[in-house]
Amino acid sequence: MKLELISIGKENEKMYSLAIDEFYKRINRYQKFTIKNIASKAIPTSPIAQQLTTEGLQIENAMSEGDILIILDDKGKALNTMQLANHLEKWQQLSGKRIVFLIGGAYGISEHIKQKAKFSLSLSNLTFPHQLVRLIFTEQLYRAFTVLNNENYHHE
Repeated sequence: MKLELISIGKENEKMYSLAIDEFYKRINRYQKFTIKNIASKAIPTSPIAQQLTTEGLQIENAMSEGDILIILDDKGKALNTMQLANHLEKWQQLSGKRIVFLIGGAYGISEHIKQKAKFSLSLSNLTFPHQLVRLIFTEQLYRAFTVLNNENYHHE
């Protein structure tokens, strides 16, 4: 099983990129993990619905048949670290080719894409910049792997 994080938006803050790269390397010790950023093609005069539709098509093009889609959404279910580790273990046992985690664009994720999701995960009720969400999520994914492997990183 492979893991992929797809994110819609800009990658412009080096301070976040360095930390994300570190957790990317750590996660790859456990499982093949890739990060794909889809640059937002926001058109200032475009209605939000059209923007969501355009991004939805980009997301669909980045996915393959059999992928398990997990969306990161502030309206999703909030999990603690142990619960995330348990969910990750369950998702890995499903028959999909990849687990794809998705961070939507500035206006969120289209309903069409949300309907394809196996699970909707909330990292917080707060709003964060996309690169900070990538950092928080990659750290939490790494933390979940250390829990599953009984390693001394997460403390309860």
